[in-house]
Amino acid sequence: MRGVGGASVRRGRISVPIADGAIGGDGATSVLRHADRAGFALRGRRGRATITGLRLQLDRTPTIRGRIGSGPRRTIFLLRRTSLQVDAAAGTASGRSLRLRLAPAALRSLRSMLRLPKLPAGDFARISVAATVDRVAAPGPTVPGSTRVVAGHADWGVKQSFRRYLAGGFAGGTTTLADGATANADGSFRFVTATGSHDAATGALDARFAGTVRFAGHGSGEGALLRVEIRRPRVTVAAGATQGTLRADVTSKSLSSGAVVDYPDVALATLDLGKGRRQVAGTTVTWTGIPAKLTAAGVPAFADFYHEGDELDPIGFVLTTG
Repeated sequence: MRGVGGASVRRGRISVPIADGAIGGDGATSVLRHADRAGFALRGRRGRATITGLRLQLDRTPTIRGRIGSGPRRTIFLLRRTSLQVDAAAGTASGRSLRLRLAPAALRSLRSMLRLPKLPAGDFARISVAATVDRVAAPGPTVPGSTRVVAGHADWGVKQSFRRYLAGGFAGGTTTLADGATANADGSFRFVTATGSHDAATGALDARFAGTVRFAGHGSGEGALLRVEIRRPRVTVAAGATQGTLRADVTSKSLSSGAVVDYPDVALATLDLGKGRRQVAGTTVTWTGIPAKLTAAGVPAFADFYHEGDELDPIGFVLTTG
């Protein structure tokens, strides 16, 4: 094993510097990112493989995502969340001897690339983590008068015509849900486990949701020509504003170059709150039918499939504060 892209190996241990990240107060939205080209190279009997673009993500199931060779970023390792200590106030994450297991798809890829068909499916390695980041994403109040979001969900179909296109015989596409996301009866998707803050007096809002939706068409797996993955949508509204922003972590494959690109926390759509419907019952606020339009930043994130200003599906969400 050897380090690549600035990573180093000493006494059999590899050190991969952390470039940036965000620590969530409850650990649900924490992510630590390494430099995109940093990682390590493995050598088998007759083959080689590199693992780069590493992202340590703390969701319900903690994972390390990255790229194997020139493939797309995907889940490579699974680890035990209870072994990693997160301190939101200090912006730190630390842990020693964390056990890593290869995700099933990554195990199959490495067996093939390294030509090691008997590469074991058990513990792959142990890692230690020590990080301090400047950006802290704590779930507590962020502005005077705001209250913490303790529960809720969001319903969003992304774009109905896009879903229909994928389902048609020409694209032969698939839609896959993960990380707690589920399908609604009308074809939209439900993103769960709301966290964040809300100020009922000013309308200021920062609501984050868990869940992943993956679209693929014109082929299957890594060979699909059209691929868009949307993770952890987030709705933000400034105090007194009549428009909001729908953000998300997006990974897509460019239709022109074929490159797989990550768009972390990209401003995917503008939200017209004035045309949505808002209801309040005690500590629960419900928004429905909020129109969404694709932003300029969202165009490449959506694989250049649509243009700036194109209508996306309206979004709705329910938040309970405490």
